[in-house]
Amino acid sequence: MPPRRPAYTQADIDAQLQAIHLLDPSSTTENLEGLGTLVKSVHDARQQDAFLRTVKGLIESKDADIEKICGDNYQDFAGSVSTLLTVRTYTVDLRDRISSLDQEVSQVGHGLASKKKALLKSKRTAGNLDEAIGTLQSCLRVLDMVNKVGEMIRERKYWSALRTLEEIRSLPFSSISQTPFLDHILASLPSLRAQIKGAVTSEHNSWLLTVREVTGEVGELALAAVEERARRWRTRREREGLPYTNRVGCAVELVTNEKVEYDILNNDRIVVDFKPLYQSIHIHTALDA
Repeated sequence: MPPRRPAYTQADIDAQLQAIHLLDPSSTTENLEGLGTLVKSVHDARQQDAFLRTVKGLIESKDADIEKICGDNYQDFAGSVSTLLTVRTYTVDLRDRISSLDQEVSQVGHGLASKKKALLKSKRTAGNLDEAIGTLQSCLRVLDMVNKVGEMIRERKYWSALRTLEEIRSLPFSSISQTPFLDHILASLPSLRAQIKGAVTSEHNSWLLTVREVTGEVGELALAAVEERARRWRTRREREGLPYTNRVGCAVELVTNEKVEYDILNNDRIVVDFKPLYQSIHIHTALDA
């Protein structure tokens, strides 16, 4: 007689299914050994329908649990999605703003580079202007001194003009040392010296002509002065009984008349100024040195 198959009640099947963990949450491996034993037992007892009903009920129970969990977290999920979309929109806007800002920074950078280039060019221009102004001031100083030389020659201040020429030669020409202007000025100095020499010579010749014109009158005054002196000396010699050999011009007469009472070159009739002569000698000596 064949052995009787064991009979399982609905409660037994439910208890066994509830006791089986198809997947241990704390484990990464599946555990189906208990399910295999249960399925074999149900098959042997020919209670498949009861098993399917129990499994379906378990599935429906788990689905309800899942729906409940999803329903409880739906608002949080929806809020998270909304926040994520907002963040995404803000991120897109921020990216656009960053791109726009990058373009603005690039434009500002190009503008600053252009301004810096213009500033450097302006500084170089300003430096060139300062150098040009310094050069012009040096040129004006030299020109002013040269003009003064011409004025001094016209005013007959020949010695001052000659000293000014020497000052021009000794000036520091660092700023205009390589300019045609300086070459022209230095080349003109001998001409100015020649003008001074010519003016002094002309004035000396005029003085000689003046002296020649008054020579006769000077001679007359000199003879008159000698005769007057001889007359006074004869009177004194006779009064004091001096020897006749003591004539005008002798030692006794010179000692007696040490004071010159009459200057034939500087009197009421004739004034002979020797300044042109002395000046001519002095200037020619300096020019020939």
